[in-house]
Amino acid sequence: MYRLSEWTPIPCANADAIRVGLTPISSLTDIGGTYGDPIVYTEWGDDNETPRLREYRYPDSDRPCAHYVPLG
Repeated sequence: MYRLSEWTPIPCANADAIRVGLTPISSLTDIGGTYGDPIVYTEWGDDNETPRLREYRYPDSDRPCAHYVPLG
């Protein structure tokens, strides 16, 4: 989830466009912050379940959301 060495950040608008046609293939929701800071993490993939987009949202926080795509 936090291994981002092979991922690059992108703006929200780009993530919105990329997400179309993808399916959630992995997620973690800890809104209450039981295991750390509250987070909603979703990894989106194509029909072969190849990861294409990672999203991090921080509920009840001033921290902005973050979106990443694979390098290359």
